[in-house]
Amino acid sequence: MYEKLGLEEWYDPSAYRIVYDRLKKYSPMNKSI
Repeated sequence: MYEKLGLEEWYDPSAYRIVYDRLKKYSPMNKSI
């Protein structure tokens, strides 16, 4: 399943960190952080 979607590579800690930082950057909640 994950192989088809290509999500397996997103479980890489460094890649996940980048995605998390983007979500945190563009999230409305970042004003409270």
